[in-house]
Amino acid sequence: LLAYMCPSVTENGYPPPDISLKLTMVKRKSGCPDPRLQRQLRGQLRLLENDSKEVMTVFSELSARLLSIHSDQDLIVVTFKTFEEIWKFLTYHSLGFINHCMENLFLDQSFWLYSQEEEDTGIEVWINEKSLNLMYRSLLVQEVTCPCGLMPPWSHWSLSISRYLTLPTYSIYI
Repeated sequence: LLAYMCPSVTENGYPPPDISLKLTMVKRKSGCPDPRLQRQLRGQLRLLENDSKEVMTVFSELSARLLSIHSDQDLIVVTFKTFEEIWKFLTYHSLGFINHCMENLFLDQSFWLYSQEEEDTGIEVWINEKSLNLMYRSLLVQEVTCPCGLMPPWSHWSLSISRYLTLPTYSIYI
């Protein structure tokens, strides 16, 4: 969880081109990770790492574009091309829909049939919010132009991506 949470602006000053999603098997009541079930999830990730068509389809429906799966780190790497795609994805995430989709995708029927813990188990999806915020700002600046044709300076944008999305505010100097 720590390694993927620390990216920043890339060497050329632009936001990272991708976002890492960390998948963790948790007990629903306590929210605590379950190492045994995490190994099962990692096995499913490993299988889908080589044949990712189904994963691509799911993420496409969630307005994200799958770049890669890293089963050894329990990571899925996605990207977005537009501000609208990020906004939709964040909305799905805040509603818990991403977690539900990952459970349906990665936990096959045999897991649910043989697991005594089916009611208490779930997949928690952790999003690298710092990278997401940087990408969000970058896409927003690319898509929004001021009436005078100038882009507002970064320092005048007030953006916050946390649990809810706030709209940007900026000043125009002519």
